[in-house]
Amino acid sequence: QTRPGSMPTLTYRGLPVFTERPEETKTLTRGQERMLLTLDFDTGKTQVIDTANRAFQTLEHRFLLASRARMNAFLDFLYALNGQQKALWLPTHAADLVLEDIAVGPSLPVKRAGYARFGLDTAGRMDILITLADGALLARRIVAAMEDGNIDRLAVSPELPRPIYPEEVERISFLTCMRLAHDDVEIEHVTDGNGVARAALNFRGCGES
Repeated sequence: QTRPGSMPTLTYRGLPVFTERPEETKTLTRGQERMLLTLDFDTGKTQVIDTANRAFQTLEHRFLLASRARMNAFLDFLYALNGQQKALWLPTHAADLVLEDIAVGPSLPVKRAGYARFGLDTAGRMDILITLADGALLARRIVAAMEDGNIDRLAVSPELPRPIYPEEVERISFLTCMRLAHDDVEIEHVTDGNGVARAALNFRGCGES
């Protein structure tokens, strides 16, 4: 009998958003990967083709499963993903952008970090998750950006539901559309089935933009 799967309830642009924070006893692994095809006919030069003509972000997140209930929820999530089949949005869980002034409507003034010059329309840098101190989560797309002194003034869509003050913001992380990089996931049981287990999930960007 197939185990029923369960995806996160928060959705953004038609896909679930997996917001559970990984354990950070070690630095979270981030990188990039290209879909390369090597052609070698044993004569002449070897040809390497970038089939997608772009780089895909990769992330490894580790999780500590400290109870039977936590293990069951994690397994339900894995069954819902069904290996590499299902896509979802994954935040970096880093403070990628820092709110510098009150955010109102579509305007999000953040500390200047070169986004207006280098980040706009860049895969993996077009969507953000705003995490507020009260636990509220706001997923938004950055549709425009301009430099203004020490501030990058971003325009987001849809508009914010109310004014947001810098002291309310826990972090602003980039969101990336990803899938599991492999169909198999290994779970290490540190103690028995009712105790502690560890698991690492490797994700690869799925090309959503």
